[in-house]
Amino acid sequence: MFAHNYIYMLWQLLQKRNERTKTNTNTGRYKRVSCSNLKEYWRRVNIPEAKVKLAQDCYVYFNVIPSDSKQNRWQLITEIWFGSASSKMSVNCIKFVPGEEFETVLPDGRECRVIILIEDNVMTSYQVPLCSEKCESSPDTLVIRQFTQDGFILRMECEGVISTQEFIRCLEDS
Repeated sequence: MFAHNYIYMLWQLLQKRNERTKTNTNTGRYKRVSCSNLKEYWRRVNIPEAKVKLAQDCYVYFNVIPSDSKQNRWQLITEIWFGSASSKMSVNCIKFVPGEEFETVLPDGRECRVIILIEDNVMTSYQVPLCSEKCESSPDTLVIRQFTQDGFILRMECEGVISTQEFIRCLEDS
């Protein structure tokens, strides 16, 4: 329960600052070039071992599409290309308004209640799992994307386990 209260408190504090952020500097298409401690993170959030093994041999692209000016609705599109020949693909699209809670299925298959905040060059996601009788209890997670001109660093944290990934901007967006 403490984690939910903590997330909500952070959300309230950041929501006012988030409303000021109207720039679209964190947009584009990115390719993952490195990752660390990912297997341990997935195990901590109770991803099945078969999915963990499959995901080790994949290419990941991440697309950030800015909001339209009327509704402030953003899109995050994750493309996962499986296998050495990259012949099979999975796509996950999340549409959101910064600071508004929504429910979605994440690219790793978890059903979560999510809040995404955008502050300058940082996109912060708070993920609270929605468990049913078919899934194991899964802990809350914090995901931070720190953007630069060249790409972003993704930091995922769950119960003290931290995984980082580096994404570079694809050439067509340079």
